[in-house]
Amino acid sequence: IYDMDNVIIIGVGGAGCNIADSCRKECPKLQNAKYIYVDKDAMAIVNHGSEYECILLTEDKDINFCELLRGYKTVFVCAGLGGEIGSELSPKILEYAKAESLSTIIAVVSTPFSFEGVARNEKAQMALTRVNSIAHKVIVQDNNDIPQESMLPEMDRSICNMVNELLSK
Repeated sequence: IYDMDNVIIIGVGGAGCNIADSCRKECPKLQNAKYIYVDKDAMAIVNHGSEYECILLTEDKDINFCELLRGYKTVFVCAGLGGEIGSELSPKILEYAKAESLSTIIAVVSTPFSFEGVARNEKAQMALTRVNSIAHKVIVQDNNDIPQESMLPEMDRSICNMVNELLSK
């Protein structure tokens, strides 16, 4: 049973922001959550809408994630693992959530396709190990389970189904 009254959703990196968008659109219990999108790609981040908080990562910008998380009870950290931003920043945000004593810490992540290469898959597995050690619950979408011809819509549907299933318990 999850406290859905005080929820923050943080999309980390390109894939994570897309996962957060999918949750916003397809997960009824997350409609009233606060959404924050964090990415290095300025063009991609503006696509998430001006009504949501969008944080552009730059080398000279220091983001106080503890302050962003303060006052919330539940956090969903969404990320695609295997790349730079999702693999490195999502475990840190989860650690900040733990430091702020959030009652529920959930990670919603995707892992790379095998054709994306050994290095990316190894980086994803290392990040997933860190995520699993911090989050209370981890939802993992293995991209290899998605038919390539219907990749993005099926990935979104699959992740949202897993999140909705978790929230209905």
